[in-house]
Amino acid sequence: HYDWSGSVNWKVMKYVHLTLGRGKHFFGEGHRSLFLSDIATGYPYFKITTTAWHIRYVNLFTMLNDVRDANGDPSDFRRKYASFHYLSWNASKRVNFGIFESIVWQDDDPDYPRGFDINYLNPVVVYRPQEFAQGSSDNALLGLAVNARLGAATQLYGQLMLDEFLLREVRDGRGWFGNKQGFQLGVAAYDAFKAKGLFMRLEFDYVRPFTYTHSDTRQNYSHFGQPLAHPYGSNFWELVGQARYTHRRWIYGVHLSYALLGSDMGAFSFGNNIFRPERDRNIDADNDRDDYYYGVGDGAEVRIVYSELSAAYLIDPRTGMRLEASYTFRQRMPDGHPDHITNFFRLGIATHFRDRYRDQEVRYVLP
Repeated sequence: HYDWSGSVNWKVMKYVHLTLGRGKHFFGEGHRSLFLSDIATGYPYFKITTTAWHIRYVNLFTMLNDVRDANGDPSDFRRKYASFHYLSWNASKRVNFGIFESIVWQDDDPDYPRGFDINYLNPVVVYRPQEFAQGSSDNALLGLAVNARLGAATQLYGQLMLDEFLLREVRDGRGWFGNKQGFQLGVAAYDAFKAKGLFMRLEFDYVRPFTYTHSDTRQNYSHFGQPLAHPYGSNFWELVGQARYTHRRWIYGVHLSYALLGSDMGAFSFGNNIFRPERDRNIDADNDRDDYYYGVGDGAEVRIVYSELSAAYLIDPRTGMRLEASYTFRQRMPDGHPDHITNFFRLGIATHFRDRYRDQEVRYVLP
């Protein structure tokens, strides 16, 4: 397995940039993103970035892989595609609003072979009406974002992700499986408490069961066996705290997280594993699939505690190369089973060209 990234850029005109490359992307202000994160392996992409007035608009077209049943043979990977739009508007000097949308589709449907669907190349279309016009059942998602700057160096931010939304069922309050939503709330402070070089973050992420899943698992929100958004998939909440202090070339860090997941039980899905179809949900007394009473944490409850202390000396500021030491404690507490506790130390030379997410759950066995 390998991963690499690179790109070429072309400034077409004053307001438009084109980028062709292979790599990852991240939409959002937090440690996590519920829209599109840089957790998964890199992928080929074409990006159009348009900036004018107080608006920045990104069109991102990607080619992804479903690696299940391929036994590691790239020639057997099943191709799928995704198209993303992100519109960012600076409403004022302190407030920014964002609108996100994406759609994922596979190219090997025997009933509808199409490869890259040119209908999704439209740079301004709202995908849900386009999807209905095509008569397809592709996986479309919609997101809203806001961030506001308080004072000189404190930022509040949030995301709302809508995979499926039916207001009648939300108001009903019975936990309909199709209520696929998630949200993020966070605050980040630079030079916190007026201490130069001190960065602090507190973030809460919440995603309902079955979000990012699809009845056709080839169209789930993933690439190369990894989620495209949050590494825990769905049916979870997580609280993250970070602190980092930089003094000259010394960097000291603390990373803490606590998460509750509702993992699957036996043959039934409770909406945590996005690689399982929705139809795998629980069977009721009448031998029908349960449509209601799905909440975050339902299923086999798992709690995860992660903490890391680190210290580093910056060798080369241009590349981020540093001599780094850290201690990590991780405790996984499955309900009714013995806890799994891990302690490990790390010492070495590292570069930080991109974020590394060590606070993850063990990857699923893909069905």
